[in-house]
Amino acid sequence: MKTNPERYIRYGFLALVFFTPLIFLPQVSNLYTLPKEAFLRVIISFLLLAWALEKLSSGQWEIRFSPLGLPIFLYLLALSFSLFNAINPYAGTYEVLRRASHILLFFLVINHVKDERDISNICGAAVVAGLIVSILGVFQYFTAFNPDWLYQVARPSATFGNKNMAAQFVIMIIPLSIALFLESKNQKVRLLWAVATIEMVAYVVYANSRGAWLGLTLGGLTCLVFFFKAGCPVLNWGLSPKRTSLLIFLLSIHLVLPHILPMPTKLEVKYSERVASALDLSGGSVGARFAVWANTTDMIRDHPAGVGINNWKVVYPKYTRSRMIDKVSSSETHFQNAHNDYLQMISEIGIVGFAFYLWILLYLLRICWKSPDIRYSPFFLWSIVGFMITSFFSFPLKMPATSLFFWLIAGLVMANRFRIIPQSQLQIRNSQKNQSKIQNRKSKIRVFALSFLSLSLIYLFSMALLSYFQLFSDYHLQRANILQARGKIRDSLNAYTRSLELNPWSYWAYFCRGKAYYKLNNFAASTRDNLQAIRLYPNDINAHGNLGLAYSEQGQFHLAGREYKEALSLYPEDSRARYRLKELEQKKASYLKVKADYERSQASSPDSAETWNLRGHLYFLTGALDDAIAWYKKAVNKDTRYAEAHHNLANAYRKKGLIDEAIEEHEKALKINPTFVQAYRDLGKTYEEKGLFKEAMNAYFRALRLKPNDPDIHLDVGAFFLTHLHNKDRALFHFKKSLELNPSHPRAKQLKNTIEILENGQRQ
Repeated sequence: MKTNPERYIRYGFLALVFFTPLIFLPQVSNLYTLPKEAFLRVIISFLLLAWALEKLSSGQWEIRFSPLGLPIFLYLLALSFSLFNAINPYAGTYEVLRRASHILLFFLVINHVKDERDISNICGAAVVAGLIVSILGVFQYFTAFNPDWLYQVARPSATFGNKNMAAQFVIMIIPLSIALFLESKNQKVRLLWAVATIEMVAYVVYANSRGAWLGLTLGGLTCLVFFFKAGCPVLNWGLSPKRTSLLIFLLSIHLVLPHILPMPTKLEVKYSERVASALDLSGGSVGARFAVWANTTDMIRDHPAGVGINNWKVVYPKYTRSRMIDKVSSSETHFQNAHNDYLQMISEIGIVGFAFYLWILLYLLRICWKSPDIRYSPFFLWSIVGFMITSFFSFPLKMPATSLFFWLIAGLVMANRFRIIPQSQLQIRNSQKNQSKIQNRKSKIRVFALSFLSLSLIYLFSMALLSYFQLFSDYHLQRANILQARGKIRDSLNAYTRSLELNPWSYWAYFCRGKAYYKLNNFAASTRDNLQAIRLYPNDINAHGNLGLAYSEQGQFHLAGREYKEALSLYPEDSRARYRLKELEQKKASYLKVKADYERSQASSPDSAETWNLRGHLYFLTGALDDAIAWYKKAVNKDTRYAEAHHNLANAYRKKGLIDEAIEEHEKALKINPTFVQAYRDLGKTYEEKGLFKEAMNAYFRALRLKPNDPDIHLDVGAFFLTHLHNKDRALFHFKKSLELNPSHPRAKQLKNTIEILENGQRQ
């Protein structure tokens, strides 16, 4: 008779395998991983609690560790020791804890799955979840269904955010569905498993994931070889003609509809081209993966002991051009994973650590291959082989659902092995041992088991707490990004700060808050946040670039140049760093000129308006806005007809966010000097910030009439037409004019790219 804790554990298994693939939250930025991960941590925590209560109530402290216990223990040790090599230990610690929670599920399964009914119930819940995922994915494929609340990186991805991840999950479930179909005696239940199999296979086809196709195919062939070795089972179709006709009709729908439905109700894919593209090593996603794999081998060569778990993405930017040019990595995009679990694991935990993981995989394959059971073992083998094949092309071990189901199936393999070992063999072994030795062994097992459960509970309750902090930190981070995109910079700062209070090791929160501080002209705070971001990810191009901007605004030209050069060393094609270096030289030259003018003016007339204006400008060029405003005010009070001082004061006000005061000072400068071209330009920018676009356009055109051949004014006008008036034709005209007037403009490459994009849009 099963006790209450035992029943709760079994219900927990069913809830875990059913709900984990379906969980998603649109309010967090890491949409297709974090909610699933947080859910399974919480459920596993409750399962461990129920396990401890069960042991306390029964007084039986024996725990099954299985022959896999040793390689798993060594694998966990390798994960932990790799942290000593990690640049970002927090990211590594989080990954160690994440994988440990999945491994603990393995021990829960082998200790509580005792009979065939338990196995079939767990497999059934997994298949029903796979069916729901597949139906939603198929619906997405044939319709334009793509609501904001269902985040999609690549459709059709159901609740996974990415179709490749969803397909990798589904191919692990298809073999379980086939196993249940063959074993079920009830016609209605068999029909359900048959429908589930057809829908899941259809979804894998529609998902267009070549790695999933290959994993499903090779896993199926391995299963067939197993049956040829062990003897084919007696197949009993067991379905009435009516139900068989229903299945044939369902199958025909999936064979016919992709060829008759017009766009845009389905995703247009030519499967023959999709398969052929897998052989193209020079282009497309295959070529990109090949470059990453080649460069990762150099990382392994340089770090045979590993760079630390979950630190591949931290180190890889140094290797984007090590062996092959990685054309994907740039200042805008970069790989987060090696798209090969084996190479990534070797690079992170070292060759020895990977050997322990390989030991686990090979032992599981051996158990399935040698098992006398033909009901579940060949299909478990199919799932494991499918998982291993997709690991060559992607990172299923990093995804919560696929990683969870790998360890779940590993636990079912071992539980099935324990189930089919004749109990008489165990009794014979026990009778041959000395009774006192048995008692001593039981006493040691009791102490060890109690320690294991206690540490597991402490660990998983900590993980549940971590899930809370991480989930809500991500929520505040996403909210802050939305606020910043809407121009509510000060509100976004509060949200970023709240995110960092919950997770003080969040690279993205530091990086984004640094950008927000920069927009508010708080350059010292921007510097601090960007430095913290670089401490967590020292090879991030964007953080180096933003730190350079913050240094430049504070007059720290040497430090700014160092950061831009670091960005270029990581990504030589970074056009932004190149034109920022050119602008930095111009700014440095301007600063030195102002400094020389100030020293001459100070020597000849220390109390003049010109001297005070130049002193204020020195403060302005080094980011000391309050001091700059104070000296500019002294200058205009000394000489109210000093147009340049009014103009400089306006720019200082604008940087401080005092837009109305800035407009007033610009207008004073222009009233004094109606031909002041730069004042018109800066007035246009000030009007832009206030949202007065008509007034901004008038100011820009006044500047252009006064100086029609100024490339910078044409650049300002083009950007204004593109971003605010959405007039691409006018924007294109002014961008071309700017480039024509100054072909060596610091932003020439960026201008050329923008012109090319706009011209392509016109042709389409």
